[in-house]
Amino acid sequence: MTEPISFEQIAAYCRELFPELQNIRRYLHANPEIGRQEYNTSAYLRKRLQEKYNFSIDMVGPTGFCCDLVLAENKPWLSLRADLDALPVADQKEVAYRSSVPDVCHACGHDFHSAVVLGTAWTLARFQQYLNSNIRFIFQHAEEPIPGGAIDFVQAGKMDGITAIFGLHADPSLNTGTIGLLPGWITAQSIQIKIEIRGPGGHSARPADTVDPCFIGVSVLNELYGSIYRLETIDQPLVFTIGRISCGESYNLIASRFTAEGTLRVTHNGQAEKLLALIDATVRDASNKWGAQGTFTFIKGAPPVINDARVTDRVRSILSGIMDSKKIIPRSRTLGGEDFAHYLSKVPGVFFRVGINDGSMHGKLHSGYFDLDEQAIPFAVAAFSWMLIKYPVEPE
Repeated sequence: MTEPISFEQIAAYCRELFPELQNIRRYLHANPEIGRQEYNTSAYLRKRLQEKYNFSIDMVGPTGFCCDLVLAENKPWLSLRADLDALPVADQKEVAYRSSVPDVCHACGHDFHSAVVLGTAWTLARFQQYLNSNIRFIFQHAEEPIPGGAIDFVQAGKMDGITAIFGLHADPSLNTGTIGLLPGWITAQSIQIKIEIRGPGGHSARPADTVDPCFIGVSVLNELYGSIYRLETIDQPLVFTIGRISCGESYNLIASRFTAEGTLRVTHNGQAEKLLALIDATVRDASNKWGAQGTFTFIKGAPPVINDARVTDRVRSILSGIMDSKKIIPRSRTLGGEDFAHYLSKVPGVFFRVGINDGSMHGKLHSGYFDLDEQAIPFAVAAFSWMLIKYPVEPE
């Protein structure tokens, strides 16, 4: 009969792994690759994974892959996901592991996510006799672009038969040793929008002889900045932001085209359709009123990440047994986007925030100054390993 294992045994092993995991994280940080180009990142992680256990590895696309720890085919499955890609942002830090790639760096912590999930795979392979389920470790390409790589894993059937899935994100607003955990919506859906209004153009001295797309466009934006927020509620926040406007070629001409581009971010399924219809109607009504041609187009990103309430309660119960409940922070929501939502559209699960702040400033997410407290690595590996060992699963 297998002797019970303690969390301290798991944590001690994770502390032993820390120098290797730190080196892995720093290698990834120094050698970043943007979405769908993570060839070296993927090959490096696959090689490192196999150093301690002969995992079953299956590619998804050219760079994404699953790493399976299989105990028995009749056992249930759990999954833990990391993302691989970096951002087109110049690294501004002066550190030994600074990015060696011009204008590309890991400014969103995906190097940390990969090191944590790899460390969890190593740990659970070492202590697999204590597992009640098979584990699928997902190393996902292209989290940052739209569409993201999560869709590729779903379409490849990698969620088939999974009981629950878990994901993580580094959070510089939380202290090292803490975890952000909440049921319900966690991230927003980001929708890229474009408004275009066309007219014949004309002389600035004769506006009555033509149609002015600039005037119409500004009127549309003023209307939208007011009307959209009339549909916001306390429990369903949203954001409408125009980030770029283009109109005209000269100061003394009435332009023939006005374009505005931005994002609409929503936090609940069903919000988007109502708001997109409002934008479309506003553009059409204003254009028709003045005799212009107006078009509204959009590209939807991943839907909101919505943590399953039952899975969240189970996880909170497990983590409360190994850490002070005050360090499980009921604050993890953001209006940023995250394609982990595609997994949750198929399988219940939880997306965590992991604290990485040791009290010093490391820069914000998506900043060239972003960095993190690497002591968060063994903490996260131990916490997720224990969670996957103790998570209650029932066979199908």
